Amino acid sequence: MPMPPSLIGSRADLLIEAVVVAEIIAIPVLLRAIRAAREGQHGLHKGLQLTLATVFAVATIALEVDIRMAGGMSFFAAGGRYEGTVFLDAVLYGHLGVAAVNAALWSVFPIVSWRRFRARLLPGTFSAVHRTLGWWAVIAYALTAGSGLALYIVGFVF
Repeated sequence: MPMPPSLIGSRADLLIEAVVVAEIIAIPVLLRAIRAAREGQHGLHKGLQLTLATVFAVATIALEVDIRMAGGMSFFAAGGRYEGTVFLDAVLYGHLGVAAVNAALWSVFPIVSWRRFRARLLPGTFSAVHRTLGWWAVIAYALTAGSGLALYIVGFVF
């Protein structure tokens, strides 16, 4: 069953637009989770991060299924200004590259951190590693969200 069409008249469908909006909305939630950790509210930090990781996972799987069932990125780019261009390919593959790193970080990091949290090893030897990897995950997420927005604009709007 096809997804409902775009709300703004782009070549994307409603699911793609919802994921783009969710990526943008997630940024303040991610920043709030970081602030919670700094304030020692580890339970809130954990809850927000696990919620984000779950939303990211569900959105990514749904988006992949949606795009593949529609016929791939070329289906959505058809008729667009950048259809078949090196520019669109660069934006697409750049997004996929940072999204892969993001997915790896957001798949492994929450599991390792959850185990450490469950063991009540806070603060502990993992805290410095957690902070460093956490910032790498934030950067990877920001790059994924930014490149996803760029891909939406280049591939679906123009």
